[in-house]
Amino acid sequence: MEIQEMEKYENQLDSLKSMMEKYELDTEDISAYEEEMKDFHVTTPMVGRFSTGKSSLINALLGRKLLSVDTRPETSIPTEITYGPEEKAVLVKKDESGRKILRTREVTWNEVHEGNFRVDEWSVLQLTLHDEFLKTVPSVRIVDMPGFGTNIALHNKAINEYLPESKAYILTFAARNSTMEKDTMDFLKELKSFNMPVYVLVTKSQAVVPEELQQCVDNLKRQLTKGVGMSGVSIYRTNAKGKHINVEGFKTVLEKLEAQSRELLKKEVTAKERNYAGLLKQYITTAVNKADCSVSDLEAEKEKKQKNLEELKTKLAKERADFQSRIPSCIQSINSDVRIALENFAPEFAELMADNRQENARARVNSIVSEKIKAGLKNTFEPEVASYLDRVKDAVHVALPDIRMNTGSTAGSAFTALFSEKVVEKGIVSILAMIGLKIPNPIVQILAGVAALVISLFGKSNAREEAKAKAVQQFRQEYVPRIADEAAGIVEKTIHEQMENIDHAITKEIEAQVQSEQKALDDLIEKVNEEKAQKEAYLAELHEDQEKVDKILAEGEM
Repeated sequence: MEIQEMEKYENQLDSLKSMMEKYELDTEDISAYEEEMKDFHVTTPMVGRFSTGKSSLINALLGRKLLSVDTRPETSIPTEITYGPEEKAVLVKKDESGRKILRTREVTWNEVHEGNFRVDEWSVLQLTLHDEFLKTVPSVRIVDMPGFGTNIALHNKAINEYLPESKAYILTFAARNSTMEKDTMDFLKELKSFNMPVYVLVTKSQAVVPEELQQCVDNLKRQLTKGVGMSGVSIYRTNAKGKHINVEGFKTVLEKLEAQSRELLKKEVTAKERNYAGLLKQYITTAVNKADCSVSDLEAEKEKKQKNLEELKTKLAKERADFQSRIPSCIQSINSDVRIALENFAPEFAELMADNRQENARARVNSIVSEKIKAGLKNTFEPEVASYLDRVKDAVHVALPDIRMNTGSTAGSAFTALFSEKVVEKGIVSILAMIGLKIPNPIVQILAGVAALVISLFGKSNAREEAKAKAVQQFRQEYVPRIADEAAGIVEKTIHEQMENIDHAITKEIEAQVQSEQKALDDLIEKVNEEKAQKEAYLAELHEDQEKVDKILAEGEM
């Protein structure tokens, strides 16, 4: 992002802030956003299986052996890389939601290169680098993600913790192995469902002959098109080691993202400006329209607004209660879908466990649960949210008609954003992200019991098919209900948490606009009272002078 461009946005916000301060309107939000804007980045996770060469490719891009290329699953955490004038490396531990920072620790570059940071102790490694190429793409935040095939929790971190804030994903495939595993295919399908842009980098391209490299690219295109439903994905050839280092394709992707960042920031700042300008518009319109009213009329208008607001809050509380009463049926539907899917998967699960492919079995269970939760939210919960927001919008329109919510209304721009399909979509993404971060650990704990069960069954002299049948039966009867109930409980809790956030945003915006109107009325009352006081003082002075003049005239007649 050009410095001049950022300064332009800062000046625009400062101008709005000055006007808000002029009328003594609250500027806390706009000040907070100005600080937030300074850290605007296009977050771009890099994802691939272990040993595809992601870290080596980043090292080649930077021209230094910075990241460890020998990390183990238990020591592999996401690494965020951005440009900065001063270099530093900081470990960060976040809470379960991934939003709140619990602790940080600055580390040495030797520690960064060794990469021995345990996933149970730290959430992410943040690197700020003074690099000449990164200086040309300062708005891009590269995230080197743990490789697929590590464990369920790390896989889910890639798709869930970073999905709500990501603008694109980069996938890496080694030239010698372009066959997509099922978990990678599922991952891409999920990205496609959220309309997330994807770029593909073929690594280690010098390890194969040109014909094999072309076959690799063609194979990836075919799998992306037929297997995932993604057509037109850009695929670039790269090579990080040896005599012929080639990172041009990687640079091209990052440069494209930097170019997109300008438009993304422009849209974000414009939306914020419309929000703050809407509050100003509400204040100014009220002040102009009520300028000739008497104090009694202004007081009556204030009382009416307050009454309407209280009635609206009562109406919204009823709508919220009605909406919440519909959530259990959505949860029940999801629970049922998860159970049916897991019961159907039971024979395959037993087969995987019998072949000692426990990690694959856990990954498949996790994938099935996540898939059914996502489908359930889309099919049952999302329509309910959209309907709820429509009813809230109608209630606001009836109770507070001065707050306009049509797309063309500057004053109602904040509500236009709150009630748009994007809000519903973003809410669903956030819910899925939060659920995805919470689901894996309970599943792993439950499946630990299944592993012991299968080992005991297949460790005996039972015939393989007999042991499998027993494993299937016990998995269906004991473990499927536990997994389904645990998942449903997490979904229900997360839905309530996210809807509280949406309701809070709606209430906050309503109160902000009403307070803007109330402030205008209060200021008008104050001015009318001031003018009345000035007029009374002026009249008193006139009467006093009149008495003096009358006295002089009376004395003159004597």
